[in-house]
Amino acid sequence: MESPSGADCEETLSLLRLYGSDGQRYEDSRVVDMINDTTTPAGKPYKRFLKLLRQIDEDWLKDNPDDAESDGSLGSVGSGSAVGEGKGRDTA
Repeated sequence: MESPSGADCEETLSLLRLYGSDGQRYEDSRVVDMINDTTTPAGKPYKRFLKLLRQIDEDWLKDNPDDAESDGSLGSVGSGSAVGEGKGRDTA
């Protein structure tokens, strides 16, 4: 079974601070739902979780370029494709 790398773990934790429960940018309901999901995971849940976090971050950076510059986040922490704008998001 493949394990997440140290870099993936660091990136996940960094993005969780931004978009998890009481996130610094906002709390995204999809992230909280995945954290609270108690069903038995299939496949590689950590990869799906990191992909979701990257998509949320990419969307936020695209929607808030001025805020990203002011908080020192000049680019996405990771890479991933964007999901539809605003889908499943809770804004704070």
